Order: sequence, then C-alpha cells, then structure tokens
Amino acid sequence: MATVIVDIREKTSRVPGILKELGVKVIYARLPVGDYSPTPGVLIERKTVQDFVKSLKQKRFQRQLYELRTSGDRTLIIIEGKGLFSTMGMKPEAIMHTLAIITIGFGIPVVMTQNSYETAKFLKIIASREKVDIEEMRSLFFKRKASSPDDEILRVVESLPGIGPKRARKLLNRFKSIKNLVNARPGELLEIEGFGKKRVEKFLEFVEREFNED
Repeated sequence: MATVIVDIREKTSRVPGILKELGVKVIYARLPVGDYSPTPGVLIERKTVQDFVKSLKQKRFQRQLYELRTSGDRTLIIIEGKGLFSTMGMKPEAIMHTLAIITIGFGIPVVMTQNSYETAKFLKIIASREKVDIEEMRSLFFKRKASSPDDEILRVVESLPGIGPKRARKLLNRFKSIKNLVNARPGELLEIEGFGKKRVEKFLEFVEREFNED
C-alpha cells in the first residue's frame, strides 16, 4: 500500500481524506519542512492559490522557499486552485517573476493542480513510485554521453533494470568493474544500500537471461 506522511498542520485540508479514499495510508507527523512526504527523501509544499499569493505579500514564502532549498531532500511545490494570475492583490507579472525564481533560480519544480482531488491523486502517484523506478526511467529517457572512461562504465551500469544513477555509483564503488558486478554473489549485493531481496532477484534474473532473437 502506498503511504504518504502528512504534516499535522494539514489535517484540516481535504487532501488527507481524499488520499485515504484513494487507498493511500496516511501517517501524520511533524515534518521539519513542507506539508507532505510521499516517499523517503521527497518533501512537497502545498499552497492554495490564495495562500500562495498571501504568503508572497506577507514575505512568508521567501523563508519557506529557503528552507525547502536547504533541506537536503528533493523538493516540489504544488499550487492548488484556479486563477493564479488573476488573483486580486498582486500583478500577474510579479507572480510570473516569482515562479521563474522558484523554478530557475532555486531549481524547485512547481506543479499546478485545479483542486484537492488532483493534488491527492498526484501525491498517490509519487507514493506508488516503487512500481516504476524514477531513476531507471530517467536513465532510459535521457541518455548521457560519456565524459570519461569511468563515466562510460557508470552509464552502462545505471542503464540496467532497477539500478539508476545513485545505485550504479554505489555498486561500482563496491565492485569496481562490470565483470566483478555481474559475478557478485547475492549476499554481496544485499550488502549494498538500497538493494533489497526483490531488487537483487531482478538484477540476477537480468544478467543471467539468455538472448533469443526468435
């Protein structure tokens, strides 16, 4: 079951209730930054359109933005609602300027949702990401050109099913070469952080699979 950690200050929001209706396990906690953590290492700040504009006018959002940026986690901002650029009290150009600073200056993605249901649905998709390895998808869709012999080896390993860039680096730091990696024993693979039994089985099945063009 997908699980989302929700900051206790979000209890009054409709989002946690919708998450439960969608079959997501909700755990309330005091998050140091952000409102939701749909997966370890990911923090999401949720703002309604009205709250987003109000926090900009009151200079609260600048502090929150800095906290997100320096949290050490992957962060994302959800702005929920309609009429962001027609909200009373702030010029559209000023809002666009702020969004440019958030996305380009701070490197924090911004996702727009129309209502609480869309927000909850999006959180569920992230929380269910163990079914689709995001790092693996990134390595498949954005092939990098090797910049060095070491990077060429890293690129090969990160393209393997269930690996991705972070795990590829951990594996190569441990086994040093592709030959050592494919000859590694299951117990040795299990010693690597982020390599559980299912991932090891998937990796071993792949390296032992025979090519059959027919």
